[in-house]
Amino acid sequence: MAYKVVKNPRVWFPVKWDGLAEDGTIVVNAIEMRFRLLKVDEAVEFMRDVFAAQAAVVEAERGDAAEKADLAQIHAELIARIASDWRHIEFENGEPMRWDVPDDWLTDLDGKGKRKPLKAPNVRMFFNEPGTFLAAFNAWRDAQNAKGEIRAGN
Repeated sequence: MAYKVVKNPRVWFPVKWDGLAEDGTIVVNAIEMRFRLLKVDEAVEFMRDVFAAQAAVVEAERGDAAEKADLAQIHAELIARIASDWRHIEFENGEPMRWDVPDDWLTDLDGKGKRKPLKAPNVRMFFNEPGTFLAAFNAWRDAQNAKGEIRAGN
């Protein structure tokens, strides 16, 4: 079978992380995200941006900055670069939480060629939950490297 080079490959992939139930027992949270599989040069740039963002947050937290870094917003913007949808996330009342990143966010640039700030309250809310960013980031890395369980619909 021939290998096909696909312009914008995407894959549904599981994201799992440990959490706590109300009674204190440890549970495994599990969702699925539709990840963008980046070309090597894009993936390296993304990884650099993740590490730079984490370092910037640490630096801002150390200093006497008037404004502390909004880590949930930073995480939401990073994940929005590598994902395009999710499944199995609900609000507290049981209603599904929809992926609310605008389809054109990655390409909607300001006059200086910079990406505009992300306005996606659901994504920001989710990535303000403990463990979610690292779990999504690690799942994306596994998907990039075809590790773990690959889902149908690729």
